[in-house]
Amino acid sequence: QQWEQIRDFVRLYIENYRKQLGLARAKMGIVTAGRQGTLQAALSYDPDGLLGVIDTLYPDYGVSKINLAEALEVADNELFHHRRQPGACQIARLITAHESMSASATAEMAWRMKKEHNVHMQAIAVGDVVSKRELDTLASRPFRINTHRVESFSQLNFLAQNMSSFCQEDPNQEPHLIYDTCNCDIALILNFDPKTVTPQNWEAVQNFSLYLVRTHKDSINMDRTRIAIIHQSAQPWVPLTSNITALEDSIKSMGKGMGAFDQYAALQLASQEFVNNTRGLGNCRVVYFLTNTIATYAPQLDMVAHTLKRTDMALVKAIGIGPNVHRNELSVITSTSSGYTADVLTNYGQLRKTQSTLFDYCTVVTPEPVIAEPTPDLVSSLCQCDYMLVLDASGSITPKDWQTVKDFAEAFVVALEPFMALGASRVGIIPFATYPKVELPLTFDSHLALETIGRINKTSGITRAAAALEKATQELWAHRRTAMGNCQRVVYLSSSKAVSDQKAEVIAHQLKQVAHVSAIGIGMQVSEQFLSLITTAGDYTMLSNFNGLPLLVNQLLGKCNTKAGVQTATPNIDRNDCHCDVILAFDSSGSIWDSQWVHIKEFARIVVNNMRSELKAGTARIGLLQFSNGAKLVQGLTDDAELLLGAINAMSKTEGSTRTWLAYELAMQEFNQNNRGLTSCKTVKLITDGNSNIPS
Repeated sequence: QQWEQIRDFVRLYIENYRKQLGLARAKMGIVTAGRQGTLQAALSYDPDGLLGVIDTLYPDYGVSKINLAEALEVADNELFHHRRQPGACQIARLITAHESMSASATAEMAWRMKKEHNVHMQAIAVGDVVSKRELDTLASRPFRINTHRVESFSQLNFLAQNMSSFCQEDPNQEPHLIYDTCNCDIALILNFDPKTVTPQNWEAVQNFSLYLVRTHKDSINMDRTRIAIIHQSAQPWVPLTSNITALEDSIKSMGKGMGAFDQYAALQLASQEFVNNTRGLGNCRVVYFLTNTIATYAPQLDMVAHTLKRTDMALVKAIGIGPNVHRNELSVITSTSSGYTADVLTNYGQLRKTQSTLFDYCTVVTPEPVIAEPTPDLVSSLCQCDYMLVLDASGSITPKDWQTVKDFAEAFVVALEPFMALGASRVGIIPFATYPKVELPLTFDSHLALETIGRINKTSGITRAAAALEKATQELWAHRRTAMGNCQRVVYLSSSKAVSDQKAEVIAHQLKQVAHVSAIGIGMQVSEQFLSLITTAGDYTMLSNFNGLPLLVNQLLGKCNTKAGVQTATPNIDRNDCHCDVILAFDSSGSIWDSQWVHIKEFARIVVNNMRSELKAGTARIGLLQFSNGAKLVQGLTDDAELLLGAINAMSKTEGSTRTWLAYELAMQEFNQNNRGLTSCKTVKLITDGNSNIPS
C-alpha cells in the first residue's frame, strides 16, 4: 500500500510537468535506492514513457538501510551527462523513509552534487527514521524550504501538488512566444530570392532582425539567450552568440545574396547549429523562418522539419511574404502542435506589425497575478502569510515618533516569529518619503528583520504614498510563493497627507489584486477617505497619536484574510516539554556531594534519552548550565542528543555558594539569543539542594 502511494506521488509529479516536458523546457529521470542505486528511467521529455516505467517498478523488500550514496551518484552522473550548459537548472528530489548505509559517503556525494555540479537538492522524509541532521545534509540551503517531512506516505500527494504548482498556473493556455524566447537559443533563418526583393524590402527584413535582437537585449547580456542568423550560405552567417554588437553589425552589413538557397538546407543548418552548440535554460530552442519562396525539395523539407521539431526539440515559427509562398509548406515547418501558426504576409510592410506581436521586451512581461486557493487547515494553524510593512519616514515625523514606529515594527516581527521559524511567514520593510526603499526584502529570518529595523533612520521629504505602494506591489509579485494557502498582506502606516492621492488610489487598486491592504493613520493630517480607498474592505485604523501603535500588533495579526475567510493566527502552543526548548540548570555548589552529582548527571541523561525522537524531529531543543558562585553554559540549546550526552559526561562539580539568580539570568540570555518566538514553549528545569544565597 505504501509503495502504491509512492508511485501515485511520482505519477502526479510527472503529470504536473507534462506541459513543460512536451515543450522541451524540462526533462525528468527516475533513480531508485535499495541495495544499490539504479537508473530506472534516463532523463527524458516523454511523460508517458516515464509513467510506463513507474508501473513496472517494485520495492527492494528486506532492505533496512538503503545505498543512498550510490543512488545519488547515479543521479549525479545522469544529470551531468545531460547537462545542457554550465549553470543550467538541475534539480534532484529525494524521497526516503530509511537511513542510508553510509552517512558519511552519502553526505560526501550530496556535497559534490550541490557544490561541484550546482545541483539543487530537495529532500523528503517519510516518518521519523531519517534524522533532521541527515535531511539537512542532503538538501540545499535554506533547509526550511528544501527539506520536507510528512508523517505518512498518504501525505505525499499533497506535497507533489504543492512542489510543482508553479507549472500549473494555466494548464489550458497555449505557449506564448513572449515567454518561450526570453531564455532560449534562437535561430533566425532568412531564406529569400534576391531577384524579387527590392532594397526597401530588404531594409524591412533587416529592421525585423534588429528588432528581434534588441527586444532580447537583457536576456542576451545575461547569457540566457543566444541568436544565430542563417542566410545565403553553407555556413551560418552568424553562429549562436550572445554578442549584441556582433549581431547588430552583421545584420546591418548583410546583403541580399546572390541567389536563394533551399529551405531544406536552411533548416538543416539550424539543426546542426543547435546540436553543435547544445545548451539553454530548459534546453529551449526557437527558430524563426522568414521566406519569400517555395521549397525545391518538399519531401526532404518535411523530413528535416520533423527532425528539427522533434529530435532536437525546437519550436519553429514560419513567416512567408509575397505571392510565391505556400501556407501548407509553411505549416509543415511550423510547430503547430505547440500552438503556433504559419503567417503569410502580402507585403514587407506588414513585417513591422508582425514583429510587435511576436516579440516583447523580456524584462517587462508581467503575467496576471495568480491568486492561489488556500488550504484552510494550513491557513488556520500557521496563517501562512507574507507581510510587507510600508512605513512613512518623511520629514513630518519627529525622531521620538519615529522610534515609536520602529518599536511597532519590532513588536510586529517578534509576534510573528513562530510563523517565520516554521517557514510559514515572511516579513519585508519599505520605509518611504519622497522615494521608497526596500530596506528588508521578504525574509523568514526574524533576527535579520529586527537588526534591519534597528538601523533604519527616518529621512526628510514629502509623503509619496503612490511610489511606496507601487514598490510594495513589485516586491510582493516578484517574490510571491505559489504554495497553496499562501496569502500576502501590506500594512501601510503614515502620519502625513499623501502627495498625489489619486495616483496612489490607482496603484492601490492593483496592489489589492495581489494582497490584503491594511492601513494605520496617525494624527489629523491623514485623510480617512484616502485610507478607506487604498485598503481592502476598509481595513484601516485612525489614531490620534503614536502612543497607541503597539496595541495594534495583535489586531493586525489576529486575522488572516484569505479566500477561506477570517482565520485566527494565534498558534496553539503545546506546553508539553516534548515540544519545548528546555534548559537543565544544575546546582553544582559545595553542598552537593560527589555521589549526589552522579545521580544529577544520570537524571540529565534520562531526560535527553526520553526526548530523543522529539530532538530528532526538531520539535524540541535542550540546553545545559551549572551554577554555584557563577553560572556556566555547558551546552547551548541544540537538538543533537549525542552532543548533549557528551557534554553531560564531561560536566564536573564545582564549589561555592548557591547563586540561583545567575542561573536564571544565563537561561534568559540563552533563550533570547536562540529565540524561536515569544509564544514558543520555553522551560527551565532547576535542580538544586538548597535556597539561593540571596533569595530576593
